[in-house]
Amino acid sequence: MKSLIYAFLMIAVSSLAFSQTEKVADDFKIKAELQMRSELDGRDFSNKTYPLSFTSLRTRIGVEKKISNILLFVQLQDARLFGEAANTAGNLKATDLHQGYGLFSNMFDSPLSLQMGRFEVNYNTGRIISSSQWGYTARSFDGAKLNLKLDKFSVDFLALTNTNSVGYLGQAIPDTSQYPFPSVPEKGYNVWGAWSKIDLFEGSALDLFAIYESNRANTTKKNPALARWTAGLNYGLKAGDFNLWLEGAYQFGTAGDQSKTNDPKDVAAFLAAISASYKLSDFVFGLNFDVLSGTSLRDQAAGKVTNNYDGSYMGKHTFFGYMDYFSNQAKGTKGLGVNDAYLRLEYKPKESNFSAQLDGHYFMTNKAYKINAEDNNNLGMEFDLLLKYQMMKGVTFELGNCLFMQGDVTKDLYDINRTDGDKYNREDIGHWSYLMLRMAL
Repeated sequence: MKSLIYAFLMIAVSSLAFSQTEKVADDFKIKAELQMRSELDGRDFSNKTYPLSFTSLRTRIGVEKKISNILLFVQLQDARLFGEAANTAGNLKATDLHQGYGLFSNMFDSPLSLQMGRFEVNYNTGRIISSSQWGYTARSFDGAKLNLKLDKFSVDFLALTNTNSVGYLGQAIPDTSQYPFPSVPEKGYNVWGAWSKIDLFEGSALDLFAIYESNRANTTKKNPALARWTAGLNYGLKAGDFNLWLEGAYQFGTAGDQSKTNDPKDVAAFLAAISASYKLSDFVFGLNFDVLSGTSLRDQAAGKVTNNYDGSYMGKHTFFGYMDYFSNQAKGTKGLGVNDAYLRLEYKPKESNFSAQLDGHYFMTNKAYKINAEDNNNLGMEFDLLLKYQMMKGVTFELGNCLFMQGDVTKDLYDINRTDGDKYNREDIGHWSYLMLRMAL
């Protein structure tokens, strides 16, 4: 890690030197970010337990240098919990390269741009791919992105690496352990895709995308762990004070093993979402409905197909409640999927640094759950109140207070998964609060 830090400092120093010796007008920038969030976690539905408390800290520093149509950006990140080092002299070695890429714009005097290295990937609302800035580590990819941008059309071609199974080979040696025979198939995890945007008319745009994930690690039955397509569209419309988003995606391919045969398990899953909002004076009224498909109890028992939509790269916290009960759909809904209907009220007074947001969610399973042999879909209701104060440009304080009232399904799931015997029932209102500071200077 020391070598990484030294390299980062050398880039900064050499960039400063270059900007002084070469008479160019391009900018050299230092960027710094900080996110600190203290949380009070009472999401266990029991007033007989103490709420858990912890504070996360994410610190970033980046260097950006632009020369003509070439941009170099390097960003280090440290992510930790307060007290995680166990003592004041401890060293977590938690500093890592969050982003480090070169961006070549208008290559060969054409509308092509190429980004290579390690970088964040965000598209549209974040329902398909998001860098998930809420998390205290966030997300970035290794790979390359080729962009073609025309007047009313643009498309990104993605070649990303999730996991690599081959280590660095600095030299060739006469050793069969390095180059075994028979050769061993590579077992990495890669993501390829294309994301296009079409400007239809003023205030209206259509996104079309297709993403292929290939995890070549073998399952216990020698099938690929994942060979899955995600294809869909996103439509956005802005007409005066009215906004509308329509989003849909379908997943198909294979994922893992069938439970009763040696064949791979088929994937047939979908995401659907509609979001509408209207601004009236200082208020914004929003109506939203999100669906992540699930697998019925009968199909789960058969083990031939999964209908669970996998939003591994999705910004779930943004859409399925701030309390994150259903960010892990497989456990939060027992793989039955989630339907989320929610209202949003925002208050953004003009010429004020204060704003407020109130969300009310009603959650249901996408496929029926069984309670006493009867179908039930009621997961519960969640209310999220957020208060924000912008002290200055790039510096924001945010306070959140959230409550969750269990439905029958959630009560039954938490009763099944209890590890405390019959000491008490987890049927109280869940609560969670946080205070967060964000700085980007």
